[in-house]
Amino acid sequence: MSPTDTTLSVNLEESGGQLLSGTAADAQNGITLCLVDNELIAYQGATLLAPPPPNAYSLTGIVRAFYGTAAAAHANGAAFARVDNAIFQYPLPAAFIGIPLYMKFQSFNIFGRSVEDLSECAVYAYTPSGVGSPLGPVSKTLKLGQNIDFDLVTHAVTETDQWGIVTDGVLLASIDLGQGIP
Repeated sequence: MSPTDTTLSVNLEESGGQLLSGTAADAQNGITLCLVDNELIAYQGATLLAPPPPNAYSLTGIVRAFYGTAAAAHANGAAFARVDNAIFQYPLPAAFIGIPLYMKFQSFNIFGRSVEDLSECAVYAYTPSGVGSPLGPVSKTLKLGQNIDFDLVTHAVTETDQWGIVTDGVLLASIDLGQGIP
């Protein structure tokens, strides 16, 4: 794959993986994110190739060089992985946007029944970019500089059985959250 290609052929026979097509917006927004060597790409269409090999796909509508990775030529048989929930997902708080993060990924040796020594793990730097998650109603109100009364929160003991719900009247907790003042 050269840096200007708009199609990519991948063979997932070894893993038995399957790829689903997306939309042009999915490709532009990295929803169909994949890792090829050290480059992050996204694709629009995934078409199963015929005749076999099984699990071989032609990817079209390729968007290159996501998250600051370099668009580069890739050899046949280059490492390929679909980056989705099966690989990794972590909801990063918006406060970390623009802050350099350093990560190490420890492997586990199933035969030696131990983890790799952390001092031997490679360090990967990543600086998140973006705008973060949309604010909820309470955060929006506080950001606008408006006071908000969270009121009194109570919880009584209740039990449920085959005859219904019974409340014994014992107050389990009572907390006055007061006013949120920006």
